[in-house]
Amino acid sequence: MYNLTIQERTKVFVSLTEFYLILQQKTHEYLEEKRLGFNRFYFLNDSQFLDFLMLANSNQDFSVYINILFQGAHNLFMSQIKPSEHVKMLARADTLGI
Repeated sequence: MYNLTIQERTKVFVSLTEFYLILQQKTHEYLEEKRLGFNRFYFLNDSQFLDFLMLANSNQDFSVYINILFQGAHNLFMSQIKPSEHVKMLARADTLGI
């Protein structure tokens, strides 16, 4: 790899750049598909949305993004008890006019 000529290095760089652009486009398409399923995801930029998806899939705390997705909410509690009551949110008192 270190003994490559300038032309060979240029070819490698161009191919890596093309691969990166394809990867970036596919990632954007995937995120757009997910956003179509739940429109509030449009409030997150691509980087935040990827972080959110990684945290959600690993069952970690993703409450950092809750106030972005749901204005006035600051916590999210999830339970598996009843599907109809799967998500409960608590609003901050200052947003309720209390």
